[in-house]
Amino acid sequence: MKVSIDNLSDLWDILKNVVELAEGLWAGFDGAGADKRAWAVDLLNEKINIPLVPEALEGEIIGLFIDLAVSVFINS
Repeated sequence: MKVSIDNLSDLWDILKNVVELAEGLWAGFDGAGADKRAWAVDLLNEKINIPLVPEALEGEIIGLFIDLAVSVFINS
């Protein structure tokens, strides 16, 4: 099932939830930032399709959004 994102607030809520879930899953592991990021990107890339954009580029774009969400929700 692909995710339908009707507006940016929906996307922001999804990003926040995925980042918080990754933080919870890797709570006991120090230095797992790259693994958490990769897991979050893979999860979202499977569910989000950006028309006319190759999957690899979608992953890069999603990764940037994940980095932004981590900065806002985790590192602030």
